[in-house]
Amino acid sequence: MIFIKRELPIAWVPKAQSSWMNYISKKIINALLAIGIYYRRYYGIREKHVNIFARQPFIQELPFGLIVKSTDRPAEESIATEAARAMGLPVARVLCYADYGPENEGHILMTRIPGETLWDVYKSYSNAELANIMTEVGSSLQRIRCFASPYGRAVCGPDGRGISTRAAPHGEWNRCESPEEYHDQMLQVVASLEPSYEDRLEEAHKIKTKSYRVVLAHGDLHPSNIMVNEGHLSGIIDWGAAGWYPEYWDFVHPMSLWPHVCQSEKDLLYKVPGGGNYHQECKSWHEIAWLGHYAFY
Repeated sequence: MIFIKRELPIAWVPKAQSSWMNYISKKIINALLAIGIYYRRYYGIREKHVNIFARQPFIQELPFGLIVKSTDRPAEESIATEAARAMGLPVARVLCYADYGPENEGHILMTRIPGETLWDVYKSYSNAELANIMTEVGSSLQRIRCFASPYGRAVCGPDGRGISTRAAPHGEWNRCESPEEYHDQMLQVVASLEPSYEDRLEEAHKIKTKSYRVVLAHGDLHPSNIMVNEGHLSGIIDWGAAGWYPEYWDFVHPMSLWPHVCQSEKDLLYKVPGGGNYHQECKSWHEIAWLGHYAFY
C-alpha cells in the first residue's frame, strides 16, 4: 500500500495597505469617529472598553454595526484578523485601518461581533454550556492547523517580521527562523535572569524535547477575547498579539503570566479541547514565566 503525504494549503496573508490607501483610510475613519460621538450620545451608548492609562475608549461603536478600535499595531492586527477570517474563523471583517506611525496609536475600522465577552458572562453559564463553548473555541483552533505558514517554520509576526508578545522582554522579539531558535533564545534570557534556580530551569528546558509545527496563533486568547451569544461562540476578537508561533501557543502561553487570583479563568481556557496534548509545554512555560517575571509584562 502506498501512502501519499498531503501537503497543507499555505495560508493566505493579505499585504499591508499602500500609503495612498492609508491616507484615504485616515480621512474615512476620522469622519466616522466624529459621527460616532453624536451617534452614541443620541442612543445613550456607554463605552465599555476604556484604556485606563489614556482614559480614552479604545473601542468606539459606530452606526451600521461597525466599530473603530484604537491600537498601536493596526497593520499587523488587521493582517492577522483577515488571515484568520480567510481560514474560516469567526472574526470581525476589517474594512480599513489608519496607521499613524510607530509613535502613535492607529485605528482599525471593522464589523462588530455580536454578543458579550466570555469573561463578563461565564458565571451565568452551566458547566455543560461552558464545555460546549470551549469545544467551539477548540474547533476554531483546529481549523487554523489546516493551513501551513507562508513563512515556513519561522516564528514571526503576521507579516513575517518581528513579534509583539508578553512572552518577551519589553514585549518585542525579533523573527526566529524556527521554534528551536526561538526556544533557545528565550531560555538564554531567563537563565541569565535567574541562574540559581536549577530545578526550574531544568523544567523549562523540557520545552526543547519536541519538534513543533508553526501555525497562526491568536497570541492573547483568554475569556476577555472570546465573544459569546446565546450560549455559543460568536467570535474571537483582539488579534493584536497574533503571529506565527509553535503549535502549542494558544493552548499554553496566553494566560501563563496571569496571577493566581485568575486561576478559575485560566482553568477555563486550559480545558479547550486539544490542549491536553501540551501538558509538558504548560509546565515549561509556567517556569519560563516565573523565571522571567520582571522581564515580561
